[in-house]
Amino acid sequence: MYEECPFSVGANTIYYKELLNMLEAERPGAKLHFYLSFLRAKEKEGLLANWEEPRVELHACDRCGQPTSAPGRCAFCRLWPEEVLERPQSAFVPLTLVEET
Repeated sequence: MYEECPFSVGANTIYYKELLNMLEAERPGAKLHFYLSFLRAKEKEGLLANWEEPRVELHACDRCGQPTSAPGRCAFCRLWPEEVLERPQSAFVPLTLVEET
């Protein structure tokens, strides 16, 4: 057994996991049956058959050039304060691994 993520408190997935575990305790094999039924439904294209994933246009981030769907800067570059981003890229020292002696 492993510990749950501390940020998962109150998450629905924990509740569903507990429900499935209770069902499995009362009816051994219930989890496997549920999973196999899910796979069969997926194969028959009955499950999510009408689902259409929206098309997203990607373009380069104005700052780093990585692909993003957001206008202008990517999510990573938007995290940085403007004063940091205004520095020339040569001001950033790349990280290197240092071997301990």
